[in-house]
Amino acid sequence: MIIVLKADIRPESPEVRRVTALAESYPGVRTEVHHIQGATRSLTEIYLVGDTGVMPTAPFEEFEFVEKVVRITEKFR
Repeated sequence: MIIVLKADIRPESPEVRRVTALAESYPGVRTEVHHIQGATRSLTEIYLVGDTGVMPTAPFEEFEFVEKVVRITEKFR
């Protein structure tokens, strides 16, 4: 699962800590924070790795700073 945050939220922000704390409260799930800096804005994504197939997306979508939640359903290797 990938959680895309709204533009210009820094990886060290309290918003990122809130999302990662919620995600890691699920057993067997770990997070990876990725930050992309563009020419005029930045983007932070949080990758949820592990058994995320049964995790609900609603708790993450309720955060006002989350742009979207993308569930990855196919293996791509």
